[in-house]
Amino acid sequence: MAESKTHHVVMLPWSAFGHLIPFYQLSIAIAKSGIHVSFISTPKNIQRLPKPPSDLSHLLHFVEIPLPSSLDSSHLAGGEATVDIPFDKIQYLKLAWDHLQNPVKEFVSKLQPNWIICDFHPHWIVEIAQELHVKLMYFSVYSASTIVFFGPPGPLRAVTSPEVLTSPREWMTFPSSVAFQRNEAIAFYQGAFVKNVTGITDADRIASVIDGANAVACRSCYEMEGEYLNLYQELIGKPVIPIGLLPPEMPERRLVDESWSKTFEWLDAQATKSVVFVGFGSECKLSKEQVFEIAYGLELSEFPFLWALRKPSWAIHDQDALPLGFCERTSKKGKVCIGWAPQKEILAHKSIGVSLFHSGWGSIIETLMFGHTLVVLPLIVDQPLNAKALVDKGLAIEVKRNNEDGSFSRGDIAKCLREAMVLEDGDKLRIKTREASKVVGDFKLHHDYMEAFVNNLNHFSVVEDHITAAVLVGGALLSGFINVVLDRLISAESVNFVVGKKLDRKLVERLKTALLAAEALVADAEQKQLGNEFVRRWLDSLRDAVYTADDLLDTLLIKAATHQKQVHTFWDRFLNFEDSERMNKIEEVVRRIEDLGKLKDSLCLEKIPTDSSSWWTPSSSLVRGNVYGREDDKKALIKMLNDNEDLYCRHWRGW
Repeated sequence: MAESKTHHVVMLPWSAFGHLIPFYQLSIAIAKSGIHVSFISTPKNIQRLPKPPSDLSHLLHFVEIPLPSSLDSSHLAGGEATVDIPFDKIQYLKLAWDHLQNPVKEFVSKLQPNWIICDFHPHWIVEIAQELHVKLMYFSVYSASTIVFFGPPGPLRAVTSPEVLTSPREWMTFPSSVAFQRNEAIAFYQGAFVKNVTGITDADRIASVIDGANAVACRSCYEMEGEYLNLYQELIGKPVIPIGLLPPEMPERRLVDESWSKTFEWLDAQATKSVVFVGFGSECKLSKEQVFEIAYGLELSEFPFLWALRKPSWAIHDQDALPLGFCERTSKKGKVCIGWAPQKEILAHKSIGVSLFHSGWGSIIETLMFGHTLVVLPLIVDQPLNAKALVDKGLAIEVKRNNEDGSFSRGDIAKCLREAMVLEDGDKLRIKTREASKVVGDFKLHHDYMEAFVNNLNHFSVVEDHITAAVLVGGALLSGFINVVLDRLISAESVNFVVGKKLDRKLVERLKTALLAAEALVADAEQKQLGNEFVRRWLDSLRDAVYTADDLLDTLLIKAATHQKQVHTFWDRFLNFEDSERMNKIEEVVRRIEDLGKLKDSLCLEKIPTDSSSWWTPSSSLVRGNVYGREDDKKALIKMLNDNEDLYCRHWRGW
């Protein structure tokens, strides 16, 4: 694609690899479209990112800004990402980022980009963007179900106790069990809603960013989370743009060293879909009790397993990380690999059938992509909310945890694994995960989402109204214009009464019905067109048909108004060849709108009812001037209707 010389985007991700990698993937996609991207992070984080394609070197720029040396380095101990730092020290990483406000502002001021796409942490970027007149977008790497749970900025700031977080939120418009258990709520509340060394809560950070953003991008898609995406846009009154799931590219087996060669040989020897893969990533720092209980659960299940275990900080030696004698007892059944593991290559192996993991959003996408059955054991941050959303959709089994202390048992782990792997109770689960894999692994689908997102970066113009979503994704407020045509249609009916009801009443009714049916689909279509070319074409066709209907009605109304003195003989003269052709065109446009409405099921469009009652008050709307066309013609039409008001009202009440 040709390079765009007028667009530049600055990316500002949080220093956790669950954030850095999605921001990196988004940066690659934007750069491929010809837009310059400046990716800001610290030197060590940038060095640990994958190498970008060489052909993007002139478009993708990595901007290294070191953490301030003035801060007490003992808290971070040289770490620049959350994976390097104990959980209770992460607040100091946020403090370090707050001290980068001035260098970031200086960089943006010199660059003058069109967009800043930021994470939740830099609340100060809002003021920078406003001062420098740069559009701001919040990119949520979380699931749509998670951001809906926390709601819009106002309620997010208003959370005053953990109890608020233990039940589904009051703004939910569909069944959902997404909420925290008590122990999870307490832990999350302490981390997000209590001030730390930075003097601001994480909740205030994200609320400020969302408040100041022109739009919100989300790592999601309508096929997986359509109901949540629609609700969140309604809650915040801003465009919510799904960018797709960013599924990882299908990996080829990569042998890192001799030890992994043997591991893959072991996997090759296992039956298809027979192995449990266990992985809790690098961010979840498991306690000794948790690691041991997982180990005993695997042993009880008696299934083959491959466990990628990050060496815990409490284990001096590798063998200290597991129960005494565990490796010997399970040596014929499973393997434990301590340290880094090629997770994507493992998940892609045909022998993997079940994944036991923490239900982080990125890991969910990776696991579902390969059609594995999910057993989830959520531990921190958004993981419990993701787990509940998966269970709601029939896509996972959740290991039970004690509501007070969060403990879980080896017996429950073994039970969940058996259900996921072989029991009849898990049949529906296995079928649903295979179906979900077709969506998650549909690279063309997610490429279309990304392409639509990038196109919107090129063409987006800031609109301050709460209806900016429709402007962003649809290019025009089609539903509003349909109401204009409905208003005009009532005007046509009034003329019909005045001149003797010669206009086909059935045709008028068909047009009204078709317009109302189409209007109910527009809101859903305007959102789904972001990732669906067919929906975009449907909207274009509907828009063209509605405009045509408006032009035809306009012609009828103007002709009637300018012939008001010959009102009793007008329709006799109207039904000449030229006007018969016009009536045929009205019939044709009605059929077009009706046919478009019939496509709703094949396009998976849902009706979102709107209040269209305004067009039931034709006389007042006409007097207010809601008739579009040449000014003289509007005046003539209004005068004609006013002159015949008594006749009009008698006929209207009798319809």
